[in-house]
Amino acid sequence: MKTIVTLLCSFLSLSLLAQEVTLSFAGANKTRNFQVVIDGASYYSANAQTTNGRNVVTISNLNVGSHSIAVYNMGNNSTANVNGSTNRPVEGEEIYSKTFQLRQGFDMNISIRPNGLVSFTEKKAVVAAAVPSTSGVNGTPMSTVTFNKLLQTVKAKRYQSEKISLITTAFRTNANYFTTGQAKQLITLVTAESRRIELAKLSYKKITDPGNFTSLYDVIKSEAGRDLLDDYVVEQGGIVSAIETNTAYAPGTAMTTTVFNQLIQAVQNKYYQDEKITEVRNALNKSNNYFTTAQLKQLIGLVSSENDRLPLVKMGYTHTVDVANFNQLTELFTVQYNRDELNNFIVSNGGAANTTAVKPAMTATAFAQIYNQARSHFFTKNTVNEVRVAFNTASNLFSTDQVRQLLMLVPTEVDRLALAKLAYARVVDTNNFINLVDLFPTQSNKTDLETFVRSQK
Repeated sequence: MKTIVTLLCSFLSLSLLAQEVTLSFAGANKTRNFQVVIDGASYYSANAQTTNGRNVVTISNLNVGSHSIAVYNMGNNSTANVNGSTNRPVEGEEIYSKTFQLRQGFDMNISIRPNGLVSFTEKKAVVAAAVPSTSGVNGTPMSTVTFNKLLQTVKAKRYQSEKISLITTAFRTNANYFTTGQAKQLITLVTAESRRIELAKLSYKKITDPGNFTSLYDVIKSEAGRDLLDDYVVEQGGIVSAIETNTAYAPGTAMTTTVFNQLIQAVQNKYYQDEKITEVRNALNKSNNYFTTAQLKQLIGLVSSENDRLPLVKMGYTHTVDVANFNQLTELFTVQYNRDELNNFIVSNGGAANTTAVKPAMTATAFAQIYNQARSHFFTKNTVNEVRVAFNTASNLFSTDQVRQLLMLVPTEVDRLALAKLAYARVVDTNNFINLVDLFPTQSNKTDLETFVRSQK
C-alpha cells in the first residue's frame, strides 16, 4: 500500500510540472488566418476547434518555465497544416513575438484578436474531477428586455454621478445577475476609469460567465487599472489577465481624409471642452476606427487640457496604424511630467521615447509686461500694432494660451486673423494652435485659420 501511495504522489507531482496552453483565435476567419509558433512547433487557426463559442487549439503537457511564442498573420491562406509540426517554414508576416512563463499549477490561455492584441490569461490548473464547478454564480442573467430597459434608463441620466448610482444599485440588487457583455455595456457608460474599476469589481460576483470576465478589461485603458482589477479577481479565486499591445502590426486601415475631416468638424462644433473630449473618446472607443499618428495629433490637439489629452493619447495607441511614429504625440505636451508619462507608456509597449527637448514659452512675468502694454492703449490700432510688434520679435516665444490672451484684446476678426497667423511662428506648442479657431464667430475666418494651420504642418 505504501508503494501505491508513493507512486500516486509521484504522478501528481509530475502532473503539476506540466501545464496546458489554449490558443484562442477570436479574429480568425476566411480572410484572416494565424500561425502560432511555440518553441518551434506550429499551430494554426484553420485547425481550431469550436468550444463554447471560441475557436481554440489546445496544447497539453508543456513544461513549467520559459517558452517562446511568435504569431504570424497568414491572410487568406487557409491551407491545411498539421498542428505541432516542427518542420514547416514560417508562412506569414510576423505580428508578435515574446517569451512567456508557465507557472506551476497554472494553465495559460493565449488569445489572438483581430485588432493585433495578444492577451495572456492564467488560470489555476485542476487535478482530475475533484475541482468545484466554474460555471459561474448560481443565477440567471438578466433578460435582454429587462437589461435594455436598465441600459436606457442609465443612458437617459445627464450626470455621471446619476449613472454611477444606478449601475451601483443594479449590481448590488440581490436578484440581478449579468453576463460579462451586459456588465461591460453598463460600465462603458461611465467615463472615469477609477469608477469603472470600482464597478467592475462590484459586478464580478454577479457575473454568470466568469470565464469571459477578462473581455471586460478592454474598458480599462491603463495598465495600472487592469492590474488593480487583476488583484481583486485573484482575491476572489478567479483568473488573471495581462493584455499586451502588439506594436509590430497595423490592425486596420486608417480613416479616409473625408471621414476624418467630418470627425474633426464634429469635434470643433462642440462648444464645451467636456463635449469635445466625449466626442474624441467615442471615436477612439469604436473598434473599427483606425488613425495615422498625424490624424491622432490633430484630433487630440482639439482638446485644450494636457491632463485630458494624456488618457486620450493612450487610448489611441491600439488604434494607430503607424505605431513607429507614435512618439511624435509627445509634442502635444509642454508639461515635462506629461511627456515623461507618455514616453514611459510608449517604452512599456515596445516603442522608443521621444527625447526632443521642449522649447519654453516666455515667463509669466515677461508676458504680463507685454500684455499690460498692449491693453494700455485707448485706440484699437495702437493695440493691434503693439501685439504685432510682440509677435514679430524673434526672441519672443509664446504658448497658445498666451497668444489667445493677446488676440482677445483685439476686437475685430480681420485683425485677429492676421495676428494669429503672424503668431504661429512664435508658438512653442503649435499642436494646440488649432484651438484658437473658437476666437472667430465667422465660419469663413475659422476655415481660413484651419487652412493656414494645415499648410504649416
